[in-house]
Amino acid sequence: MFSQPDNTETHIGDEVDVVWTHFFMGGMVAFQGGYGHLFPGAYISRNLGGRAVGQDWAYAQLWINF
Repeated sequence: MFSQPDNTETHIGDEVDVVWTHFFMGGMVAFQGGYGHLFPGAYISRNLGGRAVGQDWAYAQLWINF
């Protein structure tokens, strides 16, 4: 999506992230889970005509160091 021509706002939004990591085998293997939420700012709100809503992300990953 392109920016609206009359959109002069610059604040995209704010984000909050939470990450949890658990290490195994002396730090050689780790499991991690994370969650993030984006609170839309004036730029996104103006670009979407005031219909902006927050977005959520979650992930899980396995690290293996060798």
